[in-house]
Order: sequence, then structure tokens, then C-alpha cells
Amino acid sequence: MKRLSLAIAAFLLLTACKSSVPAAFTLTFRGDSSLREALITASEGVIERRVYAIEQQRPKIAITKDGEEARMTLKVNDEQTPAILAQQLALPLEFRIMREAAKDEKPDIITESRGAFKDMGITESALLWVKAEMEEPGAKGKLTITFNEEGKKQMQKIFTENQGKLIGLFVRGGLVSSYKAAEGGLKDSIVIAGVPSFDLAEIFADDVNVGTYVTFTPVQ
Repeated sequence: MKRLSLAIAAFLLLTACKSSVPAAFTLTFRGDSSLREALITASEGVIERRVYAIEQQRPKIAITKDGEEARMTLKVNDEQTPAILAQQLALPLEFRIMREAAKDEKPDIITESRGAFKDMGITESALLWVKAEMEEPGAKGKLTITFNEEGKKQMQKIFTENQGKLIGLFVRGGLVSSYKAAEGGLKDSIVIAGVPSFDLAEIFADDVNVGTYVTFTPVQ
């Protein structure tokens, strides 16, 4: 009986080892080095959520820093997951700020809820940081999108030239938020209040910050 128990234990151990699939990525960072720690934390969150969406299980993640880069090692359950993950991480963020299109203009994108918009050439290169916060009362989320100096100039120009028109914020082709360009132009940032939950706000902030500043390269 004891031998049988040992055999079963050994079998279970071998099965567990076999089902664990290793994967690794090199993380290359752009932007100010002061953002590095926050980007590593955000990258871990992005990877964890993406793997969970694929496998419905959270991966084991380890991160080691190496100068200007970092190495992320993870263990997943499906041998297809690393390839799927690499494909997802290679997709561009496609952060865009667009203005409401005039009736005689050819739009770059048409939304069901807010109509047609025209691309103004403002991408994630204009961003400094996206911050997620808890909004009281009601435990909803709030996002503060801050632009770098060049981005502020671009946004100020759009707000000044399009007062009273809709300005749309798009990520990966989807409309995230829209608002009317008010008199006085952009201050220092855009605030999106009333996000259904803090978790959703945090997911969005991590996704945009990582998409703006981090490149994932699979380690063979």
C-alpha cells in the first residue's frame, strides 16, 4: 500500500511538472527612468490578466532587473499560451485623440454613439502618464491622463481650434471617452470620472502605460 501511495505521488508530481510550460520575455523600457518601477508593476498586471483571459488561471511570474531592461519569467499551463501572448503583446496600442468631423469631411472613424471623428495625429507619444484612482463616493474609478510638453501643445491647439466640438479618445480603434472642447483649452490633463470600478480604471491605466513605454521581446 505504501509503495502504491508513493507511485501515485510520483505520478502526480510528474504530471504537474509536465503541465507547467515556461515562457520568458525581455522588457525594454522607454521614457524617464523614474517610471521604471511603476512600469514593471504594471507589466506584471498586464501579463497576469492576459494569461488569465487565455487559460482562466493566473500564471506564476518572476521578474529580474538587468540594467536598462528586465526579464519576466512565467509558468503557464498550455503550450500554446506563450505564442498567443507574444502575438497580443506585439499589437500596437493605437492611442488616438480625434476631433469631431465636419459634415463635408471624410471621417477616419465612425462610432455608433458619437458619430464621425477625424484623426489629428496625436498618438501615445504625446502621453506622460495615466493614473487610476478611486472616486468617492460609490467606489467608482477615475482616470487622469497627463500629457508631456509636446503633447500639451498639440492638445492645446486642438482645444483652441475646436471649441464646442467633440473630442474623442480612442484606444485600439474603440472610443474610450468623448467631451466637448471648452473655452480656455486644455489645462494640464484630461480627467475621466465615473469609470464603473477602480479595477477597470487600473486595467486601462496599466494597458496604456505599458503600451506606451514597454516593449516585450520573447526569449527563445
